[in-house]
Amino acid sequence: MKRILVTGGAGFIGRHLCRHLRDRGHEVHATSRQTRREPEDPTLTWHRWDGGIEEFAAVLRTSRPHVVVHAAARATPRRDLEEMSLQLEGTVIPSLNVATAVTPDVELTLFLGSCEEYGNGAAPADETQALAAMSPYGWAKISAYHGTRLIAENRGVKWCWLRPYLAFGPGQLGERLIPTVIRKCLDSDAVLLTAGNQTRDFVYVADMCHMIRRIVENPSRAVGQVFNLCSGQPRSIRDVAAMIRGIIGRGEIRLGELPYRANEAMLFYGSPSKFESAFGQIEPTSFEAALRETIAWHIDQRREAAIEEGGQ
Repeated sequence: MKRILVTGGAGFIGRHLCRHLRDRGHEVHATSRQTRREPEDPTLTWHRWDGGIEEFAAVLRTSRPHVVVHAAARATPRRDLEEMSLQLEGTVIPSLNVATAVTPDVELTLFLGSCEEYGNGAAPADETQALAAMSPYGWAKISAYHGTRLIAENRGVKWCWLRPYLAFGPGQLGERLIPTVIRKCLDSDAVLLTAGNQTRDFVYVADMCHMIRRIVENPSRAVGQVFNLCSGQPRSIRDVAAMIRGIIGRGEIRLGELPYRANEAMLFYGSPSKFESAFGQIEPTSFEAALRETIAWHIDQRREAAIEEGGQ
């Protein structure tokens, strides 16, 4: 059993990761921008952290973690340049503060970067290739990577950098492809897409949590390393949308209604080889089963909302 501190524990990946680690017998502490304790999950210990260095140092003194997983970031797909300053404040600076506050006696500090660090590079992307931002979020993760590595190595902090690919699953909201298509189809709406020939590497969030746990439980194999968290399986946008529509049984997928983005990455997926060499293969959840579980969550949320509204 390890004592693990997860920053961004209220976020999509953070919530799943905290529960996954807890269910495997670890003592889990989590940070949020507001102190909270979820009623259905009283075994998690919550700490308030808004990204500042002194407050994080205080959280470290209280939680005394063996391992830190830094998952907090400003995760947004927006590509306008006005997002740059927000990414600096919400992604880059908190990462630098974690690297500065963590003490060398911590067994491992895991930083969650992003597959967007690879930009429009060759696929499958491996951990050695050049980084090239195509979005403010990608730029922020690249900047955080170089900054945290510099700080950690100068301070003797045991670090590891992870590049997750496109996580999806129950609890994910926002403008990402899979929750958007699910919502539209459940509403029997038209889903306006590009031609959909571009591929992406989708990873079910439960599988991603399993990969992170493998690293947490074997920290010595990860020190000073960079790992992709990916399936290695490219899936086209059109095929994913069609599968969702097929499972739900309604909605209309309208391909070619939107243009591709400038510099669209048409072939985008990662290589899991380095991770598998260090930690072994992860038996993935079937993609269709993962989509069905995700869709079921959306349906349950709608049912609960309707019951609550009816009771008011």
